[in-house]
Amino acid sequence: MKLVHLPCKRKAKIISINCGEKTKKKLAKMGVVKGVDVVVVRKAPLKDPLEINVKDFYLAIRKCDAFNIEVALYD
Repeated sequence: MKLVHLPCKRKAKIISINCGEKTKKKLAKMGVVKGVDVVVVRKAPLKDPLEINVKDFYLAIRKCDAFNIEVALYD
């Protein structure tokens, strides 16, 4: 499932990030890396940007970046 499709308040694990190296490095500096837990806190009215919680930090990321992040839901 793509991060952009993750329902609000659901916890998931990042399993892959499929984007360019420049964007991947920028996301990594913010803690968005493979294997970490992520929660979509809320989405803007037009679903861009998304507010996410990663490692006790709240970040806003663009919808196009969230579309490149693959996550797996916890049961």
